[in-house]
Amino acid sequence: MAAPRPIAILFVIARLMARSDAGGKGQNPCRLKWVARETVKVSVAGVSRRPGIPFSVALPVSFLICFGEENGTSLYMLDDTILTTQSDGCLVITLNRPDRMNAWDMAMRAKLVEVLETASTDAEINSIVLTGSGSRAFCAGQDLNEAADFGEDFAEAWIDDFARLYRAVRSIEVPVVSAINGVAAGSAFQFVLLTDIRIGHPGVRMGQPEINSGIVSITGPWIMREVLGLSRTVELTLTGRLMDADEALRLGVLHEVVGERDVLERATAVARELGAKPQTAMRLIKRRFFEVLEPGLEDAVAAAKKYHRASFASGEMHASTRAFLDARGGHKRD
Repeated sequence: MAAPRPIAILFVIARLMARSDAGGKGQNPCRLKWVARETVKVSVAGVSRRPGIPFSVALPVSFLICFGEENGTSLYMLDDTILTTQSDGCLVITLNRPDRMNAWDMAMRAKLVEVLETASTDAEINSIVLTGSGSRAFCAGQDLNEAADFGEDFAEAWIDDFARLYRAVRSIEVPVVSAINGVAAGSAFQFVLLTDIRIGHPGVRMGQPEINSGIVSITGPWIMREVLGLSRTVELTLTGRLMDADEALRLGVLHEVVGERDVLERATAVARELGAKPQTAMRLIKRRFFEVLEPGLEDAVAAAKKYHRASFASGEMHASTRAFLDARGGHKRD
């Protein structure tokens, strides 16, 4: 089947939509449904235009550019740190802070959780692909600019934040494929280990470097041991080194290595292939996998709250983090 032809660029704002519906001529080509706060779902019907003349509008960066397609494409529109597109049942989620190597802060993770939880109840979605913007990183993990200000009393809230993210990605009952386009480090390394299939390219580097920034690694070893075994988990956690793609493939951290330009295309193809499998069987298999992993997650979260509180109280993490940031130009704030 030929690829759908882009026929318009649509920017949707509720007030303009209402005005168009009330007083505009002809049928509004877009149907708007509120899914959650700061999130809208758009279904594109037919949009006419003169041949060869594209339609485009410029809006602030908090809005996404949505490409209408003749076959009807659903898109989620969020703040620009999380970009999503949906086509033929496959939802592609892009982490979008390339100037920070897609490192996430709590606000960005909350948006990602929102997208995953919404997708988990959407009958039109049968597979998910996760990737990062740019060519440097899938995600560099926690934004240390935020972590440098954490106080002792914040440890529990911080760990609960990650627990919500890990549950959201692991409990979803459609196949989830990671298109790893660069570095996946720290909490992002843990996150991709919770996805079903991981595809990268020869330049990918992955690992748990948290100790190098004075951050105790507690939740990481839980899922790392499930994938790598105890011996390799201990070595990677204590050294903080990053694996290259060859080692990651050999150890089962990556399932495929393809050319750099082919990562997203291959990941999407795998996601679509898995999404076409019998849905009930897929849901029940994935549900059981989460049941197997959940007790370990609960234990890791409880331990992480205790040990991160002790770490924050010592001040070592803050000193190490600030030294790391100073060596790279200083503490940055958005």
